[in-house]
Amino acid sequence: MVGPIRGRVLVDTNKCVHCGKCVELCPTQALSLVEGVPKQVGICMACFGCKVVCPSGAITVEIEEQSYIVVEVEIQSKKEVSRLDRFFRSASHHHAKTR
Repeated sequence: MVGPIRGRVLVDTNKCVHCGKCVELCPTQALSLVEGVPKQVGICMACFGCKVVCPSGAITVEIEEQSYIVVEVEIQSKKEVSRLDRFFRSASHHHAKTR
């Protein structure tokens, strides 16, 4: 990934199982457990690690409009291609709705 990437982490408290995996994984320590719920307390670089590791699908990451990203992905399997395709379609759909 390259560029001044900034993200905003949103947590669905109804889905969150309070495991803390997202907090442990965050490379910038942007997340902290506040009363058992992950909360963004620092700068998110929008790596999407928290979203991927969340076992309950409670996390959404939004990329700030001024940010940009270059991603190089090595695909290992057809299953991974399908998963990435669904993810990017979802992100594109969400971005279009917020404009």
